[in-house]
Amino acid sequence: MKGRAWFVVLAFLVAAGAGALWASSLAQAAPAEVGENLLFNPSFEGYNDYRPYVPPGGHPDCPWGECGTALMAPGWTPYWRSHNPADPEHIIAMPEYKPADSVWTDPKRVRTGTAAQAYFTFWRTHEAGFYQQVSVTAGEAYCFSIWGHSWSAKDSPGEDGGDAYSGPDYGNFRQRVGINPTGGTDWQSSDIVWGPLRLQYDFYEPFVVTATAESDTITVYAYSQPEWAMKHNDAYWDDANLRRVEPVLPDGPLSLVTGVDLPTSMTKTINANWLCDPETSWEVSLNPDGTLSPELSKTNGITGEALSVTLDTEGLAAGTYETALHFSSPESSLAVATIPVSIRVLPYDNHVFLPIMLTGH
Repeated sequence: MKGRAWFVVLAFLVAAGAGALWASSLAQAAPAEVGENLLFNPSFEGYNDYRPYVPPGGHPDCPWGECGTALMAPGWTPYWRSHNPADPEHIIAMPEYKPADSVWTDPKRVRTGTAAQAYFTFWRTHEAGFYQQVSVTAGEAYCFSIWGHSWSAKDSPGEDGGDAYSGPDYGNFRQRVGINPTGGTDWQSSDIVWGPLRLQYDFYEPFVVTATAESDTITVYAYSQPEWAMKHNDAYWDDANLRRVEPVLPDGPLSLVTGVDLPTSMTKTINANWLCDPETSWEVSLNPDGTLSPELSKTNGITGEALSVTLDTEGLAAGTYETALHFSSPESSLAVATIPVSIRVLPYDNHVFLPIMLTGH
């Protein structure tokens, strides 16, 4: 190859030892970081600061003005469906709200700190929860997450062999979270973007939903609805997050262009900062039909953990090699994304060339 050199279209000169140059809008500005938690009192702390809810304008379930059975964590507002005497079959009632105590450890009713928001109905069902309004930037995407679980059982600890775990008879206790992108506080509004309902007994797991703000205020909701009356139909919520996020990973491809006789290895780091909850997990896999197998530093992680992708042209003949990185998560639709990956190995030519790795369009 003495006297023979190569040329690659759109090549850029790079400093010796500096590695590849990444060219695109992605390189011009770092990926948007997950923002600070925008919620007030997201961990429902201040066990001794929980106060009775005072409904503006009064409420028929609170005839003395304040709702003495609705003790709320600072910053959060309860809502519920009132009992309808004409519909006794559903026996829906206002739940009692109170702080959960960290003394409960089997199972844990407080995930972190010394308190969590709890509410329950006794041999009744409910459709209820709580909300918080937050100032945001219209047009930006936001993700709300909160850890929750339920206790749904017909027995109490020590009664008929009962313990503090759900079952064996359940109330079909369903929970979910929502965002009203217009900032309204009507929990029955059709504007609310709800996450899926699911059963989450006894152990804390995150509930997640995303929406794009349509005004400078949005409202986040926690919600529960047991189907059947049980002695214990209790909801527990802790560790909430509201963050501005990038809806998906960068949609541009990762591309490496080099010459057939210039083996090149280059690495790109992708930061998993587009997710919501700090403990949201992600997984990455390669297109099984691809013709390229880049080296991945890991195949799973959580929000904020970086993935390194290494492309190596050693032993590749002239041609184009392609695959794709597919991201997914059991906890958030934000983690579903695909990034095309390709290597182009060019044949000989009597020109000087330098290898380059590209991202974006």
